[in-house]
Amino acid sequence: MAVAERWRVRMAVWCVSVALANTVAARVTDAMPSAGFKIAVWVFTTVCIAVGFYFFFVRAGAGRRTQTDGRDLREVSPEQRV
Repeated sequence: MAVAERWRVRMAVWCVSVALANTVAARVTDAMPSAGFKIAVWVFTTVCIAVGFYFFFVRAGAGRRTQTDGRDLREVSPEQRV
């Protein structure tokens, strides 16, 4: 998979997950009795989206497929093959 295609897939996954999180937050806040709880749900949703963005795009090695020593992360060690 090319780098540009991988980037498009990651962006598509990101957009779908943000839309899903906002939809769930909107549905939950409709059932909340007070404004304080509604604000708390939206703050929690925003924090979760921000943390997800950090780990998905910003963190060092977010798109990396190899370890720092050059081995492929998907490679199974000999101990795990037994």
